[in-house]
Amino acid sequence: MAHCAGVGITFSDEAPFCVLDLIPTGPAAAAAQNKTLRIGDILEIINDTSTASLTALQVQGMILGPPNTSVDLLFRRHVPTTEPGQVCLRFMRKDPAHGGTTAFVPRPGVTRGPPPP
Repeated sequence: MAHCAGVGITFSDEAPFCVLDLIPTGPAAAAAQNKTLRIGDILEIINDTSTASLTALQVQGMILGPPNTSVDLLFRRHVPTTEPGQVCLRFMRKDPAHGGTTAFVPRPGVTRGPPPP
């Protein structure tokens, strides 16, 4: 994709795709400020497609898109609470210069061995 925009969320790089960070200037910032979206929430569905059997690259390809287009993301709370267990949010993708990055990184404390030969 020549020019891709994201939603301002950093996810873990393998399923389940956990929210690790939220970019303060990104599209997800308002959802983070009002506690609709939290660090640790699990991304379950992107535009009606389950993420359970997807790779990080596939998830990234589904989240990224042209600036000012929307993407629907359904999250599950990482711990049981008295709040609703799932929340579906629609984000407008933004250019990376305006907080619209979408990244995938290893979960803290996860180490991986060397790649297979």
